[in-house]
Amino acid sequence: MTNSPLAGASTRPLIAPCPQQTAASIIAAAHDLLGHLAAGRRIDAPVLRTAMQSAFGESDATGAWDWKAAYEAIEVAQLLFMRRYGPAIHGKSTDPFERLQLVERIARLAPTQTRRSEEMQAYQQFSTPLGLAWVAGFAADFSLAELVLEPSAGTGLLAIQAELAGCRIALNEIADVRAALLGSLFEGSPVSMHDGAQIHDRL
Repeated sequence: MTNSPLAGASTRPLIAPCPQQTAASIIAAAHDLLGHLAAGRRIDAPVLRTAMQSAFGESDATGAWDWKAAYEAIEVAQLLFMRRYGPAIHGKSTDPFERLQLVERIARLAPTQTRRSEEMQAYQQFSTPLGLAWVAGFAADFSLAELVLEPSAGTGLLAIQAELAGCRIALNEIADVRAALLGSLFEGSPVSMHDGAQIHDRL
């Protein structure tokens, strides 16, 4: 008897969920992970897997979610943390280096992203680490009510820095699930789906 080349492979759903459904499940998992960040608990693989299985209702073995989606849930959890606790971090110290240390303390609770999907390769998705996103926001020196365009917004870790500064935000992201995430996380802000490399021609 010959073994099938598909033996042991993950079973994929016959009908792929729409981007909005996937985004909603990722955000649900992120809210679960937010509790770990707020408590200062490290998010390891079992914790992450549990949050994703709870949010999607199935394990990754069924094809309901993959580790790319899990990494995005971690990033969204960090965004939610900054939205909730960012003002307190800024209020705790006027020294930007002390603020950065607090931000990086949270970033260290998340696992390293070691797996890359075909979509990540195709769209050249390299997420900005939380600490670097904070530094970029500090360097940008946002002004209140300024209009800020994020041309390749990803999961919004750069955009949240502009929001915390009281800016208006315009977001662009070509990947459909990430664009759906941004639409839910930044309600009221326009989200476009152009190629970021050509965004200057779209302005």
